[in-house]
Amino acid sequence: MNDTTKTSEQADAAAAATRLRALIAAGTTQVDEHELMRLADLAASPISNKEAREKLAELLIGALTVLRFAPIFSNDPEAARRQALSLLDTIELGASLP
Repeated sequence: MNDTTKTSEQADAAAAATRLRALIAAGTTQVDEHELMRLADLAASPISNKEAREKLAELLIGALTVLRFAPIFSNDPEAARRQALSLLDTIELGASLP
């Protein structure tokens, strides 16, 4: 992978994380679940360890799903919101490591 491709992928991942943060702040009830999965996978894509990348993306998708459906099941979405934001922080930290 050349430096231009790597930089582009990192920019795409950062944009996905930014979009997810905005969705989390606004609530994710109006977003298609496939779009949430795509964004979570893209946000985690710069993490070089495949197992860690897949696990973090999976956990993030789980938190986003709970957040998305919390109003339907009369659940308080705050715990899922905090978990999703914490996972995004972890993903961004992991993506910044060599």
